[in-house]
Amino acid sequence: FAAGASPPPYSYFAKSVSIILRILNFSPFVEICAIMAEMKGGLFMDKIRILAVDDEPDLRALLRILLKNKGYEVLEAASGQEAVDLVRSEPRIDLVIMDIMMPGLNGVEACAEIRKFSTVPMLFLTAKTQIADKAEAYGSGGDDYLVKPFGIMEMVSRVKAVLRRCKPKQDNHALKLDGLV
Repeated sequence: FAAGASPPPYSYFAKSVSIILRILNFSPFVEICAIMAEMKGGLFMDKIRILAVDDEPDLRALLRILLKNKGYEVLEAASGQEAVDLVRSEPRIDLVIMDIMMPGLNGVEACAEIRKFSTVPMLFLTAKTQIADKAEAYGSGGDDYLVKPFGIMEMVSRVKAVLRRCKPKQDNHALKLDGLV
């Protein structure tokens, strides 16, 4: 890897070492080391899950391709109601990219419904350019707003920025009991 670059989400080296060690039937200590190598290499690490919501299949396909190439897992919904149902049933969605102009439950209405039970970050991706439209989107619970047509680099940068801003704070998972840590 280049200096400062992070390893890929799945480490083939760690997986290969683990398989070889298991085939050779090494001791339990070596087995634990192999499992830890897999964990560090990303085998057990969860990918960031992004829900792409748009009534246009071509745009969903474009988002899926772009985001998967950046290492994200992508779920898709074709309507606002489908997005609400998916966020309710899938507790580990890390970001929703939502179109506004969709038939039935539009993106702003879907965002407001989702906000009743979830704080998942919401990036609006829409052709609506008026200040009032943006204010309505932010007022419904949106975290960012990107106007179509959009540049690929800007969209990916905004996804990263929203995820960075909305990342839950890490706790120090120390257990304290009667003053002992």
